[in-house]
Amino acid sequence: MKQSTKFFVRRRRNLHGAHCSTPAPAFTARLVTEAGAAALAHAQTLARQATAPNTLRAYKADWQHFARWCAAHGFVPVPAAPATVGAYLASLAESHAPATGKA
Repeated sequence: MKQSTKFFVRRRRNLHGAHCSTPAPAFTARLVTEAGAAALAHAQTLARQATAPNTLRAYKADWQHFARWCAAHGFVPVPAAPATVGAYLASLAESHAPATGKA
């Protein structure tokens, strides 16, 4: 099986709306086959198409809140250590009610 020597790169928009490229997460940093890279690219395309604009706005707002919290508390948001995520969630417990699952 032939392996590709290229790393997979994900395109995204920066805060100003321009496209920029970022390395994919660490799990894709290994050499993947061309078929594997194509499958991952197809999955990402489907995920983008399946996400409603309001959901994307909510994800963006949540991410910005997390990144600002990290900056204010001296944490690095990417890659976020489990302890960082735990500390962030604990800080939210002070201002947000827990989900009850009841309508």
